[in-house]
Amino acid sequence: MSDEAGTLRVGIVGTGVGIRTHLAGLQSVEQVKVVGVVGSSLERAREHLSHAGAPVDLARSWEDLLMAEPDLVCITTPLDARGQYIDSLRAFKGSLLFEKPVVRSMANGADVRSALGDSFERSYTDFQLRGVEAFQLARASARAGLLGPLYEITLFERTSALRRSSVPAWMRTRRTGGGQMFAMGSHLLDLGIFLADVSYDEALTGSPSGFIEAPRRSWTSVVDVLESSDESFGCSLSVRGCHVLLTTTSISPGPRTLDVRVEGTEGCLEFRYRDGCGQMRIWNGDGSAASYAVGPRAELIAQTQGVAQLDPSLFRVAYPSYFEMVADRIRGRNGHAVATLMDGIRNSEILQKSIERWT
Repeated sequence: MSDEAGTLRVGIVGTGVGIRTHLAGLQSVEQVKVVGVVGSSLERAREHLSHAGAPVDLARSWEDLLMAEPDLVCITTPLDARGQYIDSLRAFKGSLLFEKPVVRSMANGADVRSALGDSFERSYTDFQLRGVEAFQLARASARAGLLGPLYEITLFERTSALRRSSVPAWMRTRRTGGGQMFAMGSHLLDLGIFLADVSYDEALTGSPSGFIEAPRRSWTSVVDVLESSDESFGCSLSVRGCHVLLTTTSISPGPRTLDVRVEGTEGCLEFRYRDGCGQMRIWNGDGSAASYAVGPRAELIAQTQGVAQLDPSLFRVAYPSYFEMVADRIRGRNGHAVATLMDGIRNSEILQKSIERWT
């Protein structure tokens, strides 16, 4: 468990896409120590550790990782590969952080909750965008009444990530746990609910409705058979008088982009992250305006100079500050903004309900 200096001991399960963000992010957080990486093979785990400049002897079996007594285990494997770990986590005394999607159906959510037992209450979902200071400021501004009552939140993301032949097939198709709906739609949905400052239970009552672009068949060279929702997905819901609209697509080969707009009766906020450069501008009810740039740890910097060139993925930029929130939550200091595993289950339920209404 945590040593005398307060270092948080973390294990990672999975050596696919998720570890690229987790391992690099964890290494940059003070008082966090990676104590083991479990992969499909020890060789694959060693490859990731070596690439990240971490000791290759941290590659472990699942049993050896548990013997290292981590305070937190990050589960980054595909849904279909998690059962072997979840079944043995019922007696785990630490905390768990699950990569989304955490379930594929409401029935699956009940099964996971039952399998984890008491560990369920110490389990969280990995929604990294909550670690971006711009979105924390947006919610705080709304809470303080600076924007007036919110009436619209729009979110748009364009990514070409799912076009890459290096991306595993399970990510690229909705039915196996990925596609635009779960891969990116889950993040945008969580961010919309976070900004609206409502609970997932409230959001479930917001009549979620999905919509899908017509299939363009623009990247059939990557995968032979695609559903239209694997290329583009959207969802909308209304809660507390605020309309939340999200769209995510990989149809266009344009630059990777995340656009967020929060509209209130007395002010508004606009955020844009494009090709590794992030900016935000906020207008208050008194007519004042402030402009910011996104810094290397997803922090806001008063924009008096140029915009910094960062990683094209805002998720990777945000991970260190996001994980600091997770560490605070586990240590009982704060971190109330971290999404719980139940939030992740509700997130999947809303996405599934929206698509059922569309079809």
